[in-house]
Amino acid sequence: MKARVITSDESKLIGFRIAGIKGEKITNKESFIEFFKNCNDDSIALIIITSELYDKYTHVIEEFRNEHEKPLIVRI
Repeated sequence: MKARVITSDESKLIGFRIAGIKGEKITNKESFIEFFKNCNDDSIALIIITSELYDKYTHVIEEFRNEHEKPLIVRI
C-alpha cells in the first residue's frame, strides 16, 4: 500500500519525499481536482493533505469521499 501527500508548501513536500512518501505540489483548483481523478489506484491507501488545501477544497474532498471508500484521507 502506498501513501501520497499533497501540499501547497514546497518544504513540506520535500520533507515527505525524504521520508519516502511521494507527493505533489498543488497550485490551483484544477491540479487539485486532477490529483483526485488520478487516485483510483487501489494501491494508494492514504492521502495526506495539508490544512491549507483541505480548508480551501473541502467540497472536492467531500465529493470524493462520498464516491469512494478508499483511500483514507488525513488532514495535517
